Amino acid sequence: MRGVNWCTVWVVMLLLAGCSSLPDIRDDRSQVSLDGQILLKRARQLSMQNKADLALREATRAYENFTLSDDLSGRVLAGLDIARFNRKLGKPEDAKAWAEKSHRLVRVFVPSLMPNWQLLKAEFFFAEAQYDSVLRYTQISRTSEEQDETVAHLFAYRLMAGLQVSSYDADALKHDTEALEKIVPRLEEKFEEYTLTDPFVLSFAEYALGYAAIKQQAWERAARSFEKALAIDRQFGNFRATADNLYGLGIASDRREQPEQARGYFERAHDIYYSMGDTLAAQRATFKILVIKLESNEHQEQVIKELEQLYLQVHDERLKQEIDRILHPKEPASKE
Repeated sequence: MRGVNWCTVWVVMLLLAGCSSLPDIRDDRSQVSLDGQILLKRARQLSMQNKADLALREATRAYENFTLSDDLSGRVLAGLDIARFNRKLGKPEDAKAWAEKSHRLVRVFVPSLMPNWQLLKAEFFFAEAQYDSVLRYTQISRTSEEQDETVAHLFAYRLMAGLQVSSYDADALKHDTEALEKIVPRLEEKFEEYTLTDPFVLSFAEYALGYAAIKQQAWERAARSFEKALAIDRQFGNFRATADNLYGLGIASDRREQPEQARGYFERAHDIYYSMGDTLAAQRATFKILVIKLESNEHQEQVIKELEQLYLQVHDERLKQEIDRILHPKEPASKE
């Protein structure tokens, strides 16, 4: 063929081939982001199983994926989890650095994720027993139903912190309880439809409602909430939360004057805490068991000895004071 510049034809063919490959590049970026989501989900599951070191590794890999695909929401969520896992591993400075890094992204590019950052701060303050700060960081403005999971988590922390603060009165407890109760049915619907991103949000919400019900002396309602939370946490292998729910059921059963059932729940909680190496939580459960034995007049001399031994083993001042009150009850004041 005369008049045809084959060099030009070849260049055009290359350009067309290049253009046809563009969707594949976009697909690759999407796949990288999807892989990041899978890694992040795995990291959270490992964390629930008390494997924070492995969780940190997976979350870091997820963050790298989100960085490659310029997925800003993914980077924020992974960064917040990396901060969480560093705190669990006893690395407060690294945790703080990652929290600040995520906060900058939220403030500038992804303001819709501000509740997620608030949640991280609430978790940190709760772990440090700074309950007033938890209440400050869980001030919740109007949100959409799309943020139900994060907002439910915030309200749950708000309830748990408020129960520790004297200024948190009955009206505040009622308001926050009702606000959380409005969200829970929507979370339950998503859970049944397998569209709930994090099932542990629902279990933690029920757990918080359980303790709110105990404060309100609604023992039956408390037991129902703890049972719902237990079913979810046990199903998904959240070991620590499973033990916490059993402990809550022990308290509810004890208040309902069901000592044998309460003792059974505390024993099951103790066994999980002990297996996880959580000495203080196991000691708290042991204390509850011994008090039930003492109140039922079961081998009182032996129980007193066990309480004395427990007192010597415990390092937590609050628990030591509780044991001391049982061992040395104050005599009622004289009427004279």
